[in-house]
Amino acid sequence: MVMMMTAQYWSHQSGRKDTEMWNKQWERVDRFLKKWKLIERGDHILLGISGGADSVCLARYFLAKRESLALNLYAVHVNHMLRGDEAKRDEEFVREFCRQWNIPLHVEYRDIKKESCEKKCSEEEAGRLARYECFTNYARQHQCSKIAVAHHQNDVAETILFRMIRGTGVQGMAGILPVNGEIIRPFLCLSREEIIDVLKELKQDYVDDSTNKCEEYSRNYIRHRILPEMEHINKKATVHVSELGMQMQELLAYIAPKMDALYKEKVVHRENGELFLEEQVFYEMDLFEQKEILRRMLFETCGHQKDISLVHIEQLLTLMGNQEGKQQDCPYNVLARKTGEGLVLTKKSKSVKSAEQPLENSLENPLEASLEVEFSILPWNGGKVAKRDCVKYFDYDKMKYKPCLRTRESGDYFIMDKEGHHKSLARYFIDAKVPSADREKQVLLADGSHIMWILGGRISEFYKVSSDTKRVLKVSVQKR
Repeated sequence: MVMMMTAQYWSHQSGRKDTEMWNKQWERVDRFLKKWKLIERGDHILLGISGGADSVCLARYFLAKRESLALNLYAVHVNHMLRGDEAKRDEEFVREFCRQWNIPLHVEYRDIKKESCEKKCSEEEAGRLARYECFTNYARQHQCSKIAVAHHQNDVAETILFRMIRGTGVQGMAGILPVNGEIIRPFLCLSREEIIDVLKELKQDYVDDSTNKCEEYSRNYIRHRILPEMEHINKKATVHVSELGMQMQELLAYIAPKMDALYKEKVVHRENGELFLEEQVFYEMDLFEQKEILRRMLFETCGHQKDISLVHIEQLLTLMGNQEGKQQDCPYNVLARKTGEGLVLTKKSKSVKSAEQPLENSLENPLEASLEVEFSILPWNGGKVAKRDCVKYFDYDKMKYKPCLRTRESGDYFIMDKEGHHKSLARYFIDAKVPSADREKQVLLADGSHIMWILGGRISEFYKVSSDTKRVLKVSVQKR
């Protein structure tokens, strides 16, 4: 719904009405921008405006500074084409807002559902990639050196708690960076409540995304349940967690150049793409340096940092102490192996399925002694999918690797809903109250680290048959 703070939109003149409260908040933002050197006089700044409270308030801040700092403001709104009438409502609100405040606006339409399938990722991740791609393109078009987004202290606290719950290290405790390349986040000094209070004082409307209230998603559960409980102990709990993140960022800013030099000096990049760390060199480092070097090696080999946590670094530490020949499977098809000289990280050759390859000859089943498995690829012309516990149908063309029947491994996850939200397998077992003794024996159908089917339980939303499905993988499993 649209959160109506007033019955009509306010004009430029009335929007500039001074109040002690929001001037105080603007001054805090001014100090934060100065501390992190986020903007300069005469900057061209691109604003990402969704229509929600945070992005609208950020736009109002820059509008208040536009004349005094000679700022050139531009805006982008991305319609993900997922929420029907609600998405259209958001778009129209942003159009009217930018028209009244004379901000040049680009509206981009992206079929996130389609892009999610093409990129083999969740709709949530596809939407994020699409937004930042649009931001970057329009920033270049308008020669904008800064792209302003509206993350705030609550976002930082939620991010830190989410990472702590999953398992994280020093970098994860740093939360959200105030500046990352051309991306700036001026509101990391304000809480969500303070932003809402500013909008009330300005009598500024905004729109509300109904999916933010769904507590089924981990971040929303933290937002609506965990943080409020923490604030029963201390009303400033959210602020204090966010401030801890800022302190960690200051520490990392001091450490990073030293670790950059150490990584460049000690890690060997081989011609075949492997990364190598000599064992003797490794044990000359202190524990923090060891973990940081292993973390960076894993990030570089994986190609990104998403879904890599402290447990994966601990596994590499253990592997380095093992004898020659030991191996460790890591997320994103990365293999770590111990040699006589040290540790090697490499990308495994992808077992990508081919349309011509009979799946009957390629499905891996290390559990074949206890299960009888039948599988086949069939054309799909629509219709209902039969609901049977021992027979499942999957969208064949969404699979990245050849499916494998196995038990759980670190990094396993599945997609739990149509919005593409991830849930780790460990979290699923906890939520479903699966006994600890049964978790190691649970049979899974996996596409890399993505769990397609928890046998006897649910399947990943990502692989469900839809109206767009062309071919299905039919899997029948029975005990021998």
